[in-house]
Amino acid sequence: MAQNLVLNVLARDKTKQAFNSVRAGLTNLKASIFSVQSALVGIGGGLVVRSILKVGSEVENLGIRFNFLFGNVKEGQKAFKGLIDFAGKVPFSLDEISSASGSLAVVSKDANELQKILKITGNVASVTGLDFRTTA
Repeated sequence: MAQNLVLNVLARDKTKQAFNSVRAGLTNLKASIFSVQSALVGIGGGLVVRSILKVGSEVENLGIRFNFLFGNVKEGQKAFKGLIDFAGKVPFSLDEISSASGSLAVVSKDANELQKILKITGNVASVTGLDFRTTA
């Protein structure tokens, strides 16, 4: 009976140690997961900020290009506003539209004609299944 009591005490101690070891391991795993999660959130936030800054820079450069291509600031700003309005109404990305707009602006005599060409290009791209840049 004394030997049985010793075995029970030893088994209980060993079981308790094993459970404590598992609990510590799970705690460390949980901390690691939250650490990785925090790092991913930080990276994602950085990428969003970078993307916003990139789009802002592209939009600003596009406005400057239009001022140059149309010969004066007033007509360039009118063309730029029209392009931004167009981009807000179509399923094409601003990147596609802005990269194609230089080619379209060269063949346009003014901002109004650019608006017509943008619409025609968008319609042709939608019907043919091509991207906006290729269609332009």
